[in-house]
Amino acid sequence: MQSFRERFLSAEKPLIIVGAHDGLGAKLIEQHGFDGVWASGLEISASHGVPDANILTMTQYLERSQEMVNATSLPVIADVDTGYGNSSNVRHMVEQYEAAGIAAVVIEDKLFPKVNSFVPGRQELASIPEFCGKLEAARDARKSDNFLIISRIEALIAGWGMAEALKRAEAYREVGVDSILIHSKSKEPDEIREFLKAWNKRSPVVLIPTTYPAMKYEEMQEWGINMIIFANQCMRTTIAAMHKTLDIMATEKSTVSIEKSITTVKEIFELQGMMKMKEHEKKYLRTGKTVHVVIPAAGAPKHEGKMAEMLRNIPVAMLPTEGKPLIQRIIESLNQAGMQDITVLTGYKKEMIQADPAEKREVPDFAGTGIVHSISHAKDKFKDSVLIHYGDVIVSPENLRSFITCEDPITVFISPLQRTGRYENKKFDLVSLAHPPSSGRTLERHPKNILKAISTDLPEEASHGEFIGLILLNPKGIKTWLSNIDQIPAKELKSLSLAEFLQRLVQNKVEINTFEARTGWAEVHSYEDYEELCTLLRNP
Repeated sequence: MQSFRERFLSAEKPLIIVGAHDGLGAKLIEQHGFDGVWASGLEISASHGVPDANILTMTQYLERSQEMVNATSLPVIADVDTGYGNSSNVRHMVEQYEAAGIAAVVIEDKLFPKVNSFVPGRQELASIPEFCGKLEAARDARKSDNFLIISRIEALIAGWGMAEALKRAEAYREVGVDSILIHSKSKEPDEIREFLKAWNKRSPVVLIPTTYPAMKYEEMQEWGINMIIFANQCMRTTIAAMHKTLDIMATEKSTVSIEKSITTVKEIFELQGMMKMKEHEKKYLRTGKTVHVVIPAAGAPKHEGKMAEMLRNIPVAMLPTEGKPLIQRIIESLNQAGMQDITVLTGYKKEMIQADPAEKREVPDFAGTGIVHSISHAKDKFKDSVLIHYGDVIVSPENLRSFITCEDPITVFISPLQRTGRYENKKFDLVSLAHPPSSGRTLERHPKNILKAISTDLPEEASHGEFIGLILLNPKGIKTWLSNIDQIPAKELKSLSLAEFLQRLVQNKVEINTFEARTGWAEVHSYEDYEELCTLLRNP
């Protein structure tokens, strides 16, 4: 790979370097295809809220420069003012900046402490011998010639004239610097053209056309310029945009009118590398189980009596429960149990379902199809571990946290209680277990009790409880689940209920473990259920 030094010296066109003061700015500069980042002294000092007058320490400037190195693959050219002191300070500076991965430093020939070149008044220059001593110290301190040393000539800025500028340029070239940077505060490029004509390409040249933007790139190329630095335009743009936004917010006491014109939070995450970090966590982090939640909530209500009246114009997910929709209660409980990746499958009155911050995903052909078919619309979530969670059941965070620690390939959440009376027309998914539930003590956290059958019409003597609508799959369970799905004809799969599919798995000799909980959950199958749930929420 070509070094930055090689690129700088051999480029047929001037390299374009853009100023920044932090890692975010460096990332944006790289995104837009520029050749490098200028760690601007003006921007760094301004971002600290102090004048550009050597008020910050070398360490503070270096920290920001290294931040930019770490944030981008582009070379970083650092503005090091006068070298932060005498020749001894310059040696130390070069050692530190080179070790930090900086590609080049630009040292200016003013006296320490300096004042920004565009500030009227004091602009004191170091003597040529003194500054040449600094340059020699910098040259001798570097470990590799790939670390560039660029001398910045301030004679035109200080009003010392063209002859002095050329005299200094020649002296610095003879010392052995890699390039000179001729600086000007003139609003027209005439004196720069005069200097370049007299200099006649004796060494590489860098320009900072802050005050003379009329000098076009093509002209600079014709003069043989090696590098152009757009030093502070990004910060100036940012300040103007912030003023505008702050004025609007101060006037309107709202952000409504600016939302469409500002960057999304998602883009900030992308610039931060948040998505890449999450991928790395998924690959390397071993602190806990990653569980993706799928909530099938696409079907139309099939309730009777008062519940049918309540759900006449709303989906079950939006049933009001003490000030919040039922689906929000479910999502909050899942979030509190540590599960954040939640997908809610919608269909019936999908536009009404408020599932933030979960993802909503439509099941277009929900009418006349079963839950297993709905779940297939979230097939991409079948990785790591998956929790399938009915949309009319609330489970406490404590029970959820315990449930997702189950390590069997497939585990179903059951209740050992069977309910009668108020559910005359409701058929429950009854379960038969290898061992009837016991109220006795056990040393196991989740005693193994294998599902032997699940059906709505199990005989009473074989019924040991009911399936309440939660299934946990680990990676092996996901593989088993999907391979069995693939064996079912599409037409038959469309109408299959979750309980029917679980029974198929049992018949196919798939071992399914159960997790029993007598308390810490509630469902809404009847108006009495609904009233009971609201009472529980009012009096937790």
